[in-house]
Amino acid sequence: MLLTPVNSSDVYAWGYDPQTYELQIQFTNGRIYSYANVSMEEFTALTLSPSKGQAFWAYIRRNGLAHPFVRLA
Repeated sequence: MLLTPVNSSDVYAWGYDPQTYELQIQFTNGRIYSYANVSMEEFTALTLSPSKGQAFWAYIRRNGLAHPFVRLA
């Protein structure tokens, strides 16, 4: 998946596949994670948020049951 750089102090880059509802995020520490079941509406909310890191924690990360994740790197 192609990751696009993000203007954030916590998130370095991310990518989204609307067919599989997968979100991949590379954090500024270099770790990359894949999150499942992310709707297009949730990804749009992330991209429009002035604080990408805060939006990610609010919409995706704190909802681990709805968005299971695996570390890729």
